[in-house]
Amino acid sequence: MDFDGTAPQVKGSINSALSFTRSAVYACLRCLMDDGIPTNSGFFRALDISVPPATLANPVLPAPVAARGLTGFRLANTIMGALAQLAPDIVPACEVGGDTGISVGGYREDRTPFVFLEFLFSGWGGRPDRDGIDGCASVVVNFSNNPAEVIEAEYPLQILHYGYLPDTGGPGKYRGGLALVREYRFTETEGTLQIRSDRHKSNPYSLNGGHPGTRSANVLNPQKEALALPAKTLLTINNGDVLRHTLAGAGGHGDPLYRDPERVLEDVRNEKVSLDSAREIYGVAIHPETWSIDPGLTNSLRRKATASGVSTEDHSVEKS
Repeated sequence: MDFDGTAPQVKGSINSALSFTRSAVYACLRCLMDDGIPTNSGFFRALDISVPPATLANPVLPAPVAARGLTGFRLANTIMGALAQLAPDIVPACEVGGDTGISVGGYREDRTPFVFLEFLFSGWGGRPDRDGIDGCASVVVNFSNNPAEVIEAEYPLQILHYGYLPDTGGPGKYRGGLALVREYRFTETEGTLQIRSDRHKSNPYSLNGGHPGTRSANVLNPQKEALALPAKTLLTINNGDVLRHTLAGAGGHGDPLYRDPERVLEDVRNEKVSLDSAREIYGVAIHPETWSIDPGLTNSLRRKATASGVSTEDHSVEKS
């Protein structure tokens, strides 16, 4: 695998050490191969990885690498996107594009220090034969979330909201994982907030006619001045300040007009997809009073989408 053309290393700490870059390659290739193949030195020796030195993916001293995680995730996204052209039947659409690091530090009233740090992840992209997983860490890492109760017991923070956001997973025959939102209220006098997030300007990509996932967002005090923050920032916060962080949604796989209407109905009932999106994107008409599908209207919606050039296939469903 050749990384020729990678941008030069930077002064910030987002450089990916060569070991981390190689790990991203190993993880992506390994998860697409037969599970009977052992993960050992023989597997690693078979891979030829070329990364030019003094680049973002192979920095040299004195380049900092502490925040390399996001670069590693984007490397993995790029690798998967390239492999999708080679093996479209086994590669999933883009995951959320990287974990988010939220850090809050400062001093309590008695001057004892505190440092809070957690990493958040939304889910996987739609796969060639099934939906992406909601609320699951990337295949290239191994971590889980922090329970709200533990955070509130150990740190001067309150978790006001934590859950999925509807209509954020990329639509497709197989839907992408939904975005997660987490709201933190700071309860100490003053502190320092650091955010390391990504997919703020570009959407997680889809595959095979699916739709991309939604972008991430950071908002300070959403119920007051609603100050939009950049993807990566460092600022002072005060008592009562609220941070709302929304992760990206993962990309969808396949034409959403091919999605089984019963799966669309299930998503609507579970508040993962809105009634409007079910109708406008998936071409599925649902009666909100009875939670039932209208097969005739659904067929009509899908035929109109086909005729208008949204899709070139016949997506009719059987009446039942």
